Amino acid sequence: MVFICGDNMKTYSAVVEIKMSEDKIKEIESWGEDITPTTYIDSVIGDHAKDRGLIIKLETIEVLEPVFNRLVENQIHLANQDAIDDLEEEILSGKACVNGNCED
Repeated sequence: MVFICGDNMKTYSAVVEIKMSEDKIKEIESWGEDITPTTYIDSVIGDHAKDRGLIIKLETIEVLEPVFNRLVENQIHLANQDAIDDLEEEILSGKACVNGNCED
């Protein structure tokens, strides 16, 4: 589920682990072919966020083993790498130099 956002917005990343009982899965699957546990989760989270004015990009998949801790580690690594890349670009483009002049 993807909602398009404007330029003047901050972006946040959330990692969520969801557990669902077998009874709930069977109930959802009994509703029809067009809804699955993953589409149900997407709908619940997406609709809730949209109703509160949030713009959300969401991907839900079923996993055999919990991956929450690994996803959080990757999320932190990627955020740190983006910050380093931004700082590197700032230095290389001269934006962080006095009067725009950098000396080696």
